[in-house]
Amino acid sequence: MSPFGLTLLILLAQNHLHFVKPKDDVFAGEVRVVLKTDIPAEDIIGLEIFAGEESLHYFEEPPFDIRLDLSRLPEGPVTLIAVLETFDGKRHTARVQGTLAVPNLEEDVYMVRVPVLALGSVRSGELQKEHFQVSENEIQREVALLFGEEKPLDLLVLLDLSGSMHRRMGPVQGGMKTLMDMLRPNDSIQVIGFNHLVYQISPRSTDMAKVRRKLAHVEATGGTNLYGAVWSGLKTLGKSNQRRAIVLFTDGDHDLESERDRYGKTLTDCIDLARENGVPVYSVGIGSTVKPDVLNQLAAATGGKAFIQESTRRLHEAFAAIGEQLRHQYLVCYYTESRLSGWHRIEVSLPDKPGVELHYPKQLYFKF
Repeated sequence: MSPFGLTLLILLAQNHLHFVKPKDDVFAGEVRVVLKTDIPAEDIIGLEIFAGEESLHYFEEPPFDIRLDLSRLPEGPVTLIAVLETFDGKRHTARVQGTLAVPNLEEDVYMVRVPVLALGSVRSGELQKEHFQVSENEIQREVALLFGEEKPLDLLVLLDLSGSMHRRMGPVQGGMKTLMDMLRPNDSIQVIGFNHLVYQISPRSTDMAKVRRKLAHVEATGGTNLYGAVWSGLKTLGKSNQRRAIVLFTDGDHDLESERDRYGKTLTDCIDLARENGVPVYSVGIGSTVKPDVLNQLAAATGGKAFIQESTRRLHEAFAAIGEQLRHQYLVCYYTESRLSGWHRIEVSLPDKPGVELHYPKQLYFKF
């Protein structure tokens, strides 16, 4: 099939073809594109994806799933158009519109993402990118993008399922329901469980009822690979280009008893990776065996918050507090010309909003 050029402008959209991904209205660099159709594969000649009139990729057959590098396209609004041609001579189209967040930059420019929690008397939608000031190593940087509360949130929950959690699962599931009820319809959640192993309980989903059903069948047994779980969660969430956060729930310290540590990570390893990826970690610790200093260090270093509870009686309040704070979590993005690997001092302020308290990582690790 040859490119369709200007005829794209007069094609009518059909319900037989639709975009599954991307779902967001901001495209950042490499974007996963997934399309679905109810047309039988044997009736399909091919499918072509365009950005405007430029052909990006051609499929000869399903599945229509690919990662496209959009960084070479001009910055600003972009429309992805898919055109599917069938043997009966029909053409079916689908389109998705968004804004390209990563322009065609020279190699010496690097985007930095700083998670910022804004607490105080801030109305919904009040803070815009022009309100923020950012400096890196005392050099002022211009805020290029702001992912505010109206943008989707990628939330990853790390749930301690070691043996000591057995009697606490009921209150924890109630707290999780409180947290999920506070998420917005386009927010997603993924749940990873950990004992001496680290494993997925529920994949990334916006269907909260489905996630709750998965949580109803978990069992608690074994030791506590706390650092292996945090490391795995950070590696998973670091791939997201959206607002993102980790919520960690645990009743103990890193303790594998007699089990072998398959990850071999430390608290410092986890903090460094969180700072490198710009991921805030919120923690809920409960009981006498939890180590508050560990959870406080992890939260303070990454721009999150830690909540330490003596018992499960007020556990839902901790989850509700995190849910409320996630609504005020921003992702402040700027471009830097620095090519020095290592730690960089970060300062974020709201000069015109003195009553707003900001929490963010004071250092980020640049890796080139």
